[in-house]
Amino acid sequence: MSTRSYMMPWVSLQHVAVYLRHELDARLRESIGVSVMERDLLGHISRCGEDWKMKDFAAALCVSKTAVTKLVNRLKANGLVERVPSSVDGRVTHIELTEAGRDILSESSAIVAPFVRSEFADALNASEMEALGKALSRVLASHGRWDGQLEYLAEN
Repeated sequence: MSTRSYMMPWVSLQHVAVYLRHELDARLRESIGVSVMERDLLGHISRCGEDWKMKDFAAALCVSKTAVTKLVNRLKANGLVERVPSSVDGRVTHIELTEAGRDILSESSAIVAPFVRSEFADALNASEMEALGKALSRVLASHGRWDGQLEYLAEN
């Protein structure tokens, strides 16, 4: 395998991911006032907030615990999440969505799905999309990164 045969897909993947994430981020911020990262965190909190610790959110978002704390603080300041003491362990605080957080998460789905379809999926035919999905899943699985966290994001 030549260097070019694996570097071109790598460079293209990076460019597509950065470009599309930047564009989606701009749309979400303009439409509902949250970033892609904040939206992703809201989704994870909705799905498993009571069961997860900050390190779990950090792993799912591929950021540091400090970054997650800053995101949670920003979401809390905007009334989208709240910190709730555990009824089982007083040392533990859970992050939960507020009604406004649930509304924003719902609104974001109406933006994200059409964006992904028009800006990504429509450029590929069904067999290309299936092959790309399988290939990227294999790469993620080889690094222990393909699990329910990503399944959730793909559904929302």
